[in-house]
Order: sequence, then structure tokens, then C-alpha cells
Amino acid sequence: MGNNLDLETVETFTVVGAALRCQGRILSACRAYPEWARGMWEFPGGKVQTGEGLREALRRELAEEMHLVCPADEHWCQLLCPSTVDEMWPLHSGYRMALFIIDFDSEPAFALTNSHLELRWVDKERLADLHWLPADEPIVNRLLEVLGDDLRDLDRV
Repeated sequence: MGNNLDLETVETFTVVGAALRCQGRILSACRAYPEWARGMWEFPGGKVQTGEGLREALRRELAEEMHLVCPADEHWCQLLCPSTVDEMWPLHSGYRMALFIIDFDSEPAFALTNSHLELRWVDKERLADLHWLPADEPIVNRLLEVLGDDLRDLDRV
């Protein structure tokens, strides 16, 4: 598709992330490490392990990072794609991310662990004001594009 990358020499790593949505707000996470990312915001999540499905990895990562239990419903999350042809968001150094929107009717129980300095519920008007990791900025823009005026309505993904 027009690029000259030798795909056999590029190692790709997949990560999963979650835009947790509740009562018109998105849960954002402030990185604790590495040092270059400390204080920057991201969507909670992490690396997919060998043999693990995307949703399985997301459940595990949210449990490890935040002690969050995801809904048991089989339709508990919805993939937010960067475009109609790509399902993964390009990150850096060969990483790519599958970002899922997870809806909660009431604020879920979670705990701050050493992965993050802060976990904060943020409304739409303030979401873009956070200092996001550079790779997450297009994701924030897409999220704002597809969500309704108060973050409660999902128009399309």
C-alpha cells in the first residue's frame, strides 16, 4: 500500500486500551512510568500476551492495573477503529492498539495501583485538555468525533 517497509523485519506488538464511559465521563489514567511518559495521560490497558485474545487481554490488564471487574455480558465492549479499513491504532516502535469503549451504568469499583499516578473521570469538554501521550491524541480526537454531545450517545464507531 505504498510504503517500503519490509514487513518481515518489523516486529509488531499489540496492546489493548479501554475508554471506560460512565454518566457522560471517560476514565483517564495518568502514567507513573517510564520517566519520559510520567505525568502524561492514557487509556488504561496493556500488552496482549501470546495466545491471548484482545478482549481476554483487556479484562486481564484492567484487573491487574486497576482491580476492575469488567461486565460479564458478551457485548461488554465495543471496538473504536481509527477508520473504516483499520482496526488498530498505530503507536510507536512497532506497537499498535485496539481501543475498546466500555459502558457502565454506575461508577465501577477500581483501585489506583503503581501503574498510574491518578485515575480521573473527565467530561467531554475537558478530555482534550489533558496532556495525552502523543500516540493517544488521535484516539482522543476520534473518540470525541464519534461520541454524542455529553459522551452518553455513541453515534458510530
